[in-house]
Formats: sequence, structure tokens, C-alpha cells
Amino acid sequence: MGAGGSVLSEAGEVDYGELASLCVTDAAFRAMSAELDTYCPFEALMVARQEIRHSNFLSDILTPGLPHAFGDSVLRAFLDLILSACGDERRRLEVHLCELGRVEILREWKHLDLVCRLPDAKPPLCVCVEIKVEAVEHGEQLATYEKAVAAEWPGDDVKFVFLTPTAEEPSRDAWTPLSFADLLQAIGTVLNGRAGAEVARTMLRTYIEMMRRRYVPNENLDELARLIWSQHGREPEYLIDQRPDILRDAGIDIRERVFSATRD
Repeated sequence: MGAGGSVLSEAGEVDYGELASLCVTDAAFRAMSAELDTYCPFEALMVARQEIRHSNFLSDILTPGLPHAFGDSVLRAFLDLILSACGDERRRLEVHLCELGRVEILREWKHLDLVCRLPDAKPPLCVCVEIKVEAVEHGEQLATYEKAVAAEWPGDDVKFVFLTPTAEEPSRDAWTPLSFADLLQAIGTVLNGRAGAEVARTMLRTYIEMMRRRYVPNENLDELARLIWSQHGREPEYLIDQRPDILRDAGIDIRERVFSATRD
């Protein structure tokens, strides 16, 4: 092995045998690759990090009358999770028995990511969800939402939910923290039944898998990574060193072009 923990030989050549043992024959590496190597249309469209895209998708599958054919099954799983997280067991039972046909699902209402309102509940129930994927809470954002909701629906029973990858604590006491792990587990139960059109089930399953890969701790992947580093520490280091750097490569290309033009 060469200096610096790479897989370079003394002559400066890559030791392909070491790399092959990692990439081709190592069981842990192949298991990790199989788990991560999943096509995801959400990632292909580069929407995973945009809160508005999450609220768009969630509002769609929560709306009972749309062609996804889930009916109100996703909505019921969602509301049951929210009311359980808020500790309101009485309302949880009421909603379980309530007709949800006239539910109102609003996205980006006054910049609030998602609003789910049940006008037929007694009193009307209003669930407000602020989603933070990789952004952070800023300024008086949550307080502003509270005032807007109170002005619009003064008689409603309002539940404010702060949805983040790790159930981050919000700055306001009125908001209940909720993790993506809990949300994904709740709406994922719908896939255990037969509800939903085939393409809608595929999209929901893909969304859940994407979010788990990106934002939910995965003990299996963590253990595979530790095993790979313990057995092949120098090979992963070499691959990391050779990772493409678009900005660096562009800078080198620009310098070479400028140097070539001045030389000519």
C-alpha cells in the first residue's frame, strides 16, 4: 500500500485487487449497495430537499377523493398519529368515528406548509403542519402562523405540528414535535392493505423508502458501514479521495483554458 492510506502501490499504481475485493466480492459492500441502489423518481426530480414538494405530495395522498384510490385511509393514519402525538385521546377516538368526506386539505396556506381541517368535527378540528427537511425555523415564523390560524378559524380546536427528521423541539409551546420516522411508519401501514391504485402505492412506497434512506437512522446500514471500514479502511478512503468535485474540476478547466488562450 502507498502512503496516506490509499490503495496505491509503491509505484503509484492502483491496487485493483484490493478495490475488487471491496466492490465485487465483499458481502457487506454488496449488501449496502443493494439497499442504497434504488431508483427514486423524487430524487431524480431533485425535490427531496424542498419542503413545498413534500407538502404537495402529502396533501395529495391525504385528500380522499383523488384518483390515488387510497380513500381516507392515509388521512386516518395521519390524523391518528397527530392526535396521539398531541396526547388528545378523546379527539383521537372522535376522529376515528367521524365522517371525513368534507375534509379540507390546504397547502402553503399563508406560507404554512400543510393544513388539514375537519369542519364536521365538534368543534371543528384544524391540524397545522410546518415541515422542515433541511431548513431551520426562523424569526417569528411559528407565532405568525398561530395568529393567522386563530384569525381565520377562531372556534377551531387547533393542533400545531412541527415535522422534522429528528422531532426537533420548536420554539413555541403550542407546537408538537414530530419525526419523519413516526410519520413514515404511520402512513406506511396503509400499504399493508389493498387500498390504493398500483401507481399510487408505488409512489408512496418510494417516498417512504427515500425519506428513510435520507433522514431516518438505519441501524442495518450503520452496521454495514462499520464492518466495511473495519475490514477495508484504506479502500473507502481512496474512493472518497477520488470522488468527483464539480467545482474543482470546473476551476481547473477554466484555468487551463485561460492559460492556453494567453499562451497562444
